[in-house]
Amino acid sequence: MRYIFRIFAIFTAAGIAAVIWADVRHDPSPAPVLDRDPQPITGRTGDLPDGEQLIAACAVALQSMPSVSAQMRQRVRMFDREVFGSGIYLQEGRGERAKFRLELSFQLAGTSRGLIRSSDGVMLWLFDDNRDTGAQLREIDLQRLELAVQRYRMEAGVAEDQVSGSPGPPDLSRGGLPQVLADLRANFEFQTVGQTRLEGLSAWVVQGVWREAPLRALLQHVESDLPLEQRGLAELDAHVPHDVLIFVDQEELFPYRFQFRRGASNDASDAAPTTIVDMELFEVRFDVPIEASQFGKPVDLQATDHTDTYAQQLVKRLHP
Repeated sequence: MRYIFRIFAIFTAAGIAAVIWADVRHDPSPAPVLDRDPQPITGRTGDLPDGEQLIAACAVALQSMPSVSAQMRQRVRMFDREVFGSGIYLQEGRGERAKFRLELSFQLAGTSRGLIRSSDGVMLWLFDDNRDTGAQLREIDLQRLELAVQRYRMEAGVAEDQVSGSPGPPDLSRGGLPQVLADLRANFEFQTVGQTRLEGLSAWVVQGVWREAPLRALLQHVESDLPLEQRGLAELDAHVPHDVLIFVDQEELFPYRFQFRRGASNDASDAAPTTIVDMELFEVRFDVPIEASQFGKPVDLQATDHTDTYAQQLVKRLHP
């Protein structure tokens, strides 16, 4: 399960995997197919902006927005099934103490399961509801978290300046979309591969491929008879992406869609890539007031302190 949980850290940390996995085992019925692919990608390389610069500008623009309010839908292909979720994403403020809320629900086994990640800049709450554990709420003190991370780094003998980002896919639950882009930039190299129309918007299509260091970090944990230097994308677990596509609005430089894909195997290089995680933001509004309660404690449950455990998890992700 280690790599299943690693891939689902892409947007919601391990909680989404637990929610889905707990119910998929009890619900073998096929899922519907969602056909919402963007229009064909066009454009010549010489006419396209530099991918690294475009994603850097996207990150700056996202950080500078006073607030973001959006609907969200997500499709995940796992365990030979497709699972669909919908919810909201909210963001307000700038910097390390920015506020955000992610809420997703899934229809599984005839019931609604879901998760919420919310932060008011002081506390982070993780709410999960799945078939195995039921509803549970964990809380993380962000000030204590910084101190705990420093402590565990010292115990691991790792200097703070060695940290360059998570060695796995990005994690929306730690800091919203700004954290997603920060993790992506640390792990992937980008090039603009075209442009398309997305829900009536003109968008740049930017492809990210693994940087050498984080890819090798992932391959080190793969059981294989091949020496490390001979391993490639084909050796990655089936739930780890080979690349990512980001659809960036040409005017606002907002990332409206993320597609994490698996490419063709070495013996079938002409096969089309398969999208394993697809997240789309829509009905996006910028600079609108958001109720402060949206970023507070999400449900009326007794919360358990998860600060130290979360700090250990972060250090392990940064330094596997």
